[in-house]
Amino acid sequence: MHPLDSPEPLSKSAGDRKNSWKMHDKAGNATYNGRQSGRLFGIRRFSFIFLGRHFLRGTPNVNSMAHVASMSCFSVIRWVCLTHVSYVTPGLSANLVGPIANNLWRKTIEMRIINLIRRPCPFPSVLRPRIFIPLVTLLCLQLLSCRATALASEGGVPRTFTINLENLELAKQLYRQGDEITVEAVETAARWGQSFMSRGPYSVVNGPNVAPSGDPHDIVSFGPYAWPNPDTDDGLPWIIRDGIFNPSATMDWHQLISMVEATEGLVMAYYVTEDEKFAERASFLFRTWFVNPETRMNPRDKYSNIVPGISDGGFNAPGWGNLFGAWKFMDNIGILEQSPHWTLEDDKATKEWFTEFRQWIVESPEGQIQFSDRANHATNYDYVLSNIDAYLGDNDAAKAAVDYYFDTRLEVQFAVDGTQPIEMTRANNYLYHRYNLDRAFDVATIGNAVSDEDYFQFALEDGRSLRLGLDYLIPYWTGEKEWDNWPGNPFATQPAVYWMILRRAADHFGDPRLLDEADKLGYTRVRYENLIYPEAAVLQKVWIGDANVDGEFDSSDLVDVFQAGLYESAERATWATGDWNRDGQFNSTDLVAAFSQGGYDQGPHTARAVPEPRLNLITFTLCFVLLYRAVKTNVVDARHAF
Repeated sequence: MHPLDSPEPLSKSAGDRKNSWKMHDKAGNATYNGRQSGRLFGIRRFSFIFLGRHFLRGTPNVNSMAHVASMSCFSVIRWVCLTHVSYVTPGLSANLVGPIANNLWRKTIEMRIINLIRRPCPFPSVLRPRIFIPLVTLLCLQLLSCRATALASEGGVPRTFTINLENLELAKQLYRQGDEITVEAVETAARWGQSFMSRGPYSVVNGPNVAPSGDPHDIVSFGPYAWPNPDTDDGLPWIIRDGIFNPSATMDWHQLISMVEATEGLVMAYYVTEDEKFAERASFLFRTWFVNPETRMNPRDKYSNIVPGISDGGFNAPGWGNLFGAWKFMDNIGILEQSPHWTLEDDKATKEWFTEFRQWIVESPEGQIQFSDRANHATNYDYVLSNIDAYLGDNDAAKAAVDYYFDTRLEVQFAVDGTQPIEMTRANNYLYHRYNLDRAFDVATIGNAVSDEDYFQFALEDGRSLRLGLDYLIPYWTGEKEWDNWPGNPFATQPAVYWMILRRAADHFGDPRLLDEADKLGYTRVRYENLIYPEAAVLQKVWIGDANVDGEFDSSDLVDVFQAGLYESAERATWATGDWNRDGQFNSTDLVAAFSQGGYDQGPHTARAVPEPRLNLITFTLCFVLLYRAVKTNVVDARHAF
């Protein structure tokens, strides 16, 4: 049985069982996950039934009252153990939540409550255990359960910045339903993660080269296009061969890239399988790079891209942009925050590392050089800075970096025909058109994550936008046009990368037509992008039948598809020509799917808002009745006294 089909995590050790109850909210605070919240709601529901049937109608059953109160006390004790003690003494926490806590502790609490209720009490009625214990129990349970409900509605566990967790959850649903492509993607992610279990650890100090500072904790590399000078005896000064990658240039970056690739595979496997062994290994690799004093990297990047004889290096903004964008580096750390293997100490130390790194980026001359660039280096600078800000919880700063790109850089980088004039000057200008657009997508994604604005819809008055840049490249990617801007056409194409960008664009723009463009490349999967960008997520954003993707399904769509003349023909159809169920044909099943959804002439397709959690009215009603009974009892007692 696959772990997604099982109510328990794959790992069964005591240390792993605590993950069934603990995770973090956006502020890094430990709290309940769905399974623990379910137990809490169950206790509260039992409390309602008990109070309604016994306490409000007559003399309550003492044993039942004690049982409810002891369950509530144990729930709070378990919450404290798993969310606070576990960070200090994980072994003790696991033992507290084990059989001793489940049986002996609760029984002891229950017996003490029974004795307390039966003991004569000199206090006013409202303070007597018979009244006071259920009242406090109910209020505590309501407050705790509202906290869990609020976290569930926020969707703040785990945290991501460029990955949409709703898409991953949708992929899990598709897996349970047996969707063939999704099943394959989940199994691929699990295999991918397993392959990294024995790799590493990786550290900057493991590299054979030392930075000019003499500190082995400083990362160092040559420029990716830098080569020894063939015309001099000592090879100095090195020369730049633009677009021709030097495989020996990565140096320490080989360690960093290997770590990021491994943690991506481990974290994705952890999320889809819920197996803590993947989170434990990923935590170890992150801890080695950022936390352990003996192996951590210094929070600066001063000596990357060295060109011997010319430059002592600088900030490799494109390199960090690749780590954050291609391998979802910061998302992997954010997802890992739900695991008990990523402790508060790990979280604090890593945030301190990125706080120092961000300060170095902003204040150092090396960082300012990248900020002042006009091409893809500047795009990477904005993306790296905004992603770090989002990870550190400073959404205002993240949005400011995103706004700077769209308000200042986009009009410089993109022309009105969709080309990118600055990147056109590069030797491999085809690659850099795709690369800078991809990174601009990353900037927009961060903007959408930290604000209510949709940066993918941003456009200048003359029409320049991310969508215009994408539409310019699509016919070259699909082979409908031939790129003729290369001198001698010496560089390879990247159809798998184009496929990923189109799937991503279809999701962000909510445009199923881009799925058809991706299909032309001949891929059905690349790694596990079908989990991050499932087709179903795109189709949820539009009315089935909205052929022209104008937001509405009406007669104009029907006119368009029937004028295309592909109804019940053997020719392959697309979304724009009537294939609304994505089977490649336009026939009656597409019409049935469209009209069954009920969107015809219903206006724009909109998403439903998630309601805010609020205190349960039943809770206040029961508390009021409890207090009323207590006051009434006091009045009766006073009359008897006279």
